[in-house]
Amino acid sequence: MPYAAKQHGSTRKARRPRYKRPHKVGHPFYSGKRWRAVRKLALLSDNYTCVKCGDTPRQSRNLHVDHIIPREKNHELEYELDNLQTLCIACHNRKTHGKSRNAFD
Repeated sequence: MPYAAKQHGSTRKARRPRYKRPHKVGHPFYSGKRWRAVRKLALLSDNYTCVKCGDTPRQSRNLHVDHIIPREKNHELEYELDNLQTLCIACHNRKTHGKSRNAFD
């Protein structure tokens, strides 16, 4: 019993230490209440489906809500549903880190 704790008079097993995911450090914008609410609305409006390939990952954390016009270019559109699209991780990486910033235009 590698994870059992030996205590006098105790027959209970000690619990295996839980793995704690390191906290993802990102822009404070993405941890705000308003963004989380708008993100959920965007996911619902796209039916939790990637608008480019049609993939429907089981977990919403495998989907990205992407700004069509980047926040850096126009802060006024950062909460506008018309400026948001749901993308799977692969499509988001292709758009964001691809050779062309306008890979899907």
